[in-house]
Amino acid sequence: MNKKKVATVLGSVGLIAAIGIGGTFAYLTDTTEKVSNTFTVGDVGIDLKESTVSTSSTKEEDKVQGLDIPLGKYQYDTDGDEWTATENLYEGLCANEWVYKDPTIKIESGSQPAFLYAKIDNVNAKIDNVKVFKNINFTDKWVNITDQYKQAKGITDDITYEVYAYSDGAVSYDSTEGATNAYTIFNAVQMGENLSNRAPAGDTSAVEGKTKIPTLDITACAVQATGFSGYNDVNAIKEIKFDVSSTPEEQQVE
Repeated sequence: MNKKKVATVLGSVGLIAAIGIGGTFAYLTDTTEKVSNTFTVGDVGIDLKESTVSTSSTKEEDKVQGLDIPLGKYQYDTDGDEWTATENLYEGLCANEWVYKDPTIKIESGSQPAFLYAKIDNVNAKIDNVKVFKNINFTDKWVNITDQYKQAKGITDDITYEVYAYSDGAVSYDSTEGATNAYTIFNAVQMGENLSNRAPAGDTSAVEGKTKIPTLDITACAVQATGFSGYNDVNAIKEIKFDVSSTPEEQQVE
């Protein structure tokens, strides 16, 4: 190749390179649809009811079965498999008598996993220094956490109630057919040995001179499980609120 031809070829290559550098490339591209994240707040929902208890029933199946306890006159559950009462009235009781009482927490549809707690007021009430409620027959898995509750809440004074927790982990609504979504706290109460037909000394509020028996009030509270290690996590216990006007979700029966 002579010098003139080489120069021409090199000039052509330079021109092509210049055109390539100054031209527009068609790169391959693609675009996706956007991903949108929507966040909603979950809910913890409970209801607290107990069976309607009676001293008699026209249905034999209403008689409470399966308890290894000698129930007294109040031994009929007229609600069947439901819990509809927020209060029961027990009259004409005798010393040491067992009565049927089954405060039960119902988990509402859509409720998120939560730990269950219950406060029992007047559980240690006394007449003439003898306990009014001698025994309470708690169902399985409920444990007394009164000391942990007082410590978590910074309570140093004596209190007139006890606090219990459902110890078998967090619970949530179960949509499986046949699931009751019900957690009974206890099912029977035994009256004390000091009941009589006279009022305690100085008590002018008793009716017709009979012993004034304190009410046994139960309040339930549910605290979300997410963020806590268990029902006995001190931070979970701090979130318990037994004031019915407060949150977390809670209910009360007498």
